[in-house]
Amino acid sequence: MDKYTEQPNPDFWVAHLWKRTMGTGVLNVTQVSGGSPSLFLFSHCTAPGSGGTAGSGVTLAFVNVSPNVTYQLSVGSSSGAALSVPRQEYHITPNGPTNSSTVLLNGDLLTYGGPGKLSPAPPVVVTDPTAPLLIAPLSVGFVVFPDAANSCTA
Repeated sequence: MDKYTEQPNPDFWVAHLWKRTMGTGVLNVTQVSGGSPSLFLFSHCTAPGSGGTAGSGVTLAFVNVSPNVTYQLSVGSSSGAALSVPRQEYHITPNGPTNSSTVLLNGDLLTYGGPGKLSPAPPVVVTDPTAPLLIAPLSVGFVVFPDAANSCTA
């Protein structure tokens, strides 16, 4: 919490969305085509209550530490099949300089009005199965595939 503005620091919003979208089951992520030392990917079974049918869903978390590279990803399952649509995207970026204490979610400023008064954090819903996932420079985010099959419900 910033002691002057009493607004949460950016890591609060990342933690809030992590808890909201990432379940406890950890899944394997493999970058093909060489990968990148500036892009970090994590995948979990989707947290309960994040949409989709009970026991389903895969959430991909990403961190792009490059100051000038936008990544374009095609996301698929281990069998090579594309993951389901619609997908829900949450992209957190700095609001101004990289050391800004405020952040944007999908281009909208995130604000805190006190306990229980978080600004709405709706995802961007992508319904085109051919649409690539674009990851902006210096961004953190989550992509929820609510109806994707996962291995967490054995």
